[in-house]
Amino acid sequence: MNWSREIQPACAAAAVARTIEGLNGTVEAIRAAGGIAEPFAGSVADSKDVERIVAEVEAKFPKVQVLVNNAGVTKDGL
Repeated sequence: MNWSREIQPACAAAAVARTIEGLNGTVEAIRAAGGIAEPFAGSVADSKDVERIVAEVEAKFPKVQVLVNNAGVTKDGL
């Protein structure tokens, strides 16, 4: 999916990955398309990280309306 086309200018995206560096392309594409995007680092496999990320996202974007979970594990462990 090309997130830069899916995020409308009136929307904001909170992007989450294990590292901020892993989000640079996504965040920059959304911003280049006129959207608002902020990166947040953490592991969705760690409940403490999830709680921290949720608090950070809610502080930055108080009204979350859509959640897309695109996390997964492949056969090769990536």
